[in-house]
Amino acid sequence: MLECNANMPTLQDRQINLQVTVALWQKMLADFPYSVLEQAVAKVIMQSKIFPTVAEIREAAESLMQKANFLPSAEEAWDEVMCKIDPYRKPTWSHCLVNRP
Repeated sequence: MLECNANMPTLQDRQINLQVTVALWQKMLADFPYSVLEQAVAKVIMQSKIFPTVAEIREAAESLMQKANFLPSAEEAWDEVMCKIDPYRKPTWSHCLVNRP
């Protein structure tokens, strides 16, 4: 179970434990390709004066994907498919080519 303040390491009790923050980020950002997240995190940390939240990173990543009409590599597309496979829900894909049979 993730700690409730994992998204805000400065609010954590005692010593800052970034392991819980990393676990949260991995879970909450898994639907984005790594290359997009790398750019989004760089953008957010350059603009933010405090530790970025998942919401800020997601917003930046979504913006980057819309602006660039992002085309994932084969590896990124496969990673996305593996992360989103769920027999109970229809996934939304980052690009129409990821959904192509």
